[in-house]
Amino acid sequence: RPLMGTTPEHFTFDPKAARLSFINAIGNTPTLSYHKAKGPNSFLFLPVSTGKHVAGACICAGVPAPFGQTKGTLQYTPTAQAEDVGSGTVNFNNDCQPQP
Repeated sequence: RPLMGTTPEHFTFDPKAARLSFINAIGNTPTLSYHKAKGPNSFLFLPVSTGKHVAGACICAGVPAPFGQTKGTLQYTPTAQAEDVGSGTVNFNNDCQPQP
């Protein structure tokens, strides 16, 4: 479909946006009804190197850590939905054996 929505009630895509947010939902029945599961999500559009005028996206600036040596934090992001009762942060400090 075109980037421009057919009417003001239709979504218009921004071709310069790197992120497209959406609600991922699954129904409970074959007919229109309350969603049994839903949640916010997004697509992240990153440039791919063409080798000429466009550089690819750099996800990790720097040398990747050796296998099993990564350290960091996983942080829960609330969704502001009634079913959303989670919270917290989990740290991970891997100390794995070298990769086989």
